[in-house]
Amino acid sequence: MASTTVFRFLDDGADMRISLTASNFCRPFAFADGWTSMRIAMRLIMTNTAANLTSTPRFYVGLCSGNTNMAMDATTTHFFGCITTSPTWTYAAGPPALYDTSLFYRGASRIGTTLTVSAGSIGTLYMMADATTMNRQFFCVDITKGSPNYTVGSGLYRVNGTSGDVTTANFLATIPLSTMSFTNHVVGAAITTLACDEATYGTLDHVNIGWDRASPTIEISDLALVKLS
Repeated sequence: MASTTVFRFLDDGADMRISLTASNFCRPFAFADGWTSMRIAMRLIMTNTAANLTSTPRFYVGLCSGNTNMAMDATTTHFFGCITTSPTWTYAAGPPALYDTSLFYRGASRIGTTLTVSAGSIGTLYMMADATTMNRQFFCVDITKGSPNYTVGSGLYRVNGTSGDVTTANFLATIPLSTMSFTNHVVGAAITTLACDEATYGTLDHVNIGWDRASPTIEISDLALVKLS
């Protein structure tokens, strides 16, 4: 199923979002002088099913080679980034409603049909789960090139049990900073490493986001790439 566009009409006006419904998408990027370290940043929220999500829900955030054969396709040219690996996302009605993925967000690569996941966990990911409210959260993944291992880290994640909206203005002003700060978010200092070979498997030239569930959906209000170095 293809990703779609949805509109939410909230107190701050119309919010046009990418809606992930058992789908993934990619967008090209290019930095004129290349990059060594990059941040994939999002402002997002979920809908909810009012029940736990089982059987290892997969949320993919990373980079891919080309605009076909992405992370969730039958075969993948080259994906590198992060995925969720927790067997169960625990639902809490709140307020605020949220899913707790526990300490299972890890570095990952997929080439062909082979998914390789890092041994180290990056950190906790709480996903706010009421897309009709102004409770959008921030989430990012930082990727730094190495040889042969690339470093993957999560910059900030939402604090469990807190409400509050990340605005577009705050999002855009904060994501280029080396030390970021958002209300109701905490720093995810954990990082992990995983081998990545762009010369062999394809240059990573698209951002690639995916979600393997038809319900609930993940809605992305803003997506940005920042060259850190």
